[in-house]
Amino acid sequence: MWDIAAPISLRETRIYFQFSMNFSFSTPAEELIAANAKVLAEDQPTVESQHPEELPLDLSEEFHIRADRFSTHYRQALQRLGLGSDMAS
Repeated sequence: MWDIAAPISLRETRIYFQFSMNFSFSTPAEELIAANAKVLAEDQPTVESQHPEELPLDLSEEFHIRADRFSTHYRQALQRLGLGSDMAS
């Protein structure tokens, strides 16, 4: 399973998602898709309730743990791309 975040504008990002596996060939694809959609739907209220919507790119003012590695690399990439001034979504 992987997803790629592609910034479209300062406040909009398109997520490309792929799910594949090499086991459980007897499970219908629709069942796997439904299970994954359920997991993503659990996060939706939390994601949509975040305020401010803008993502601070200055990582020095926050404490990060190993699990934050993906998001910190993403934010550093946004900075290298020159998106936004101090903030980006």
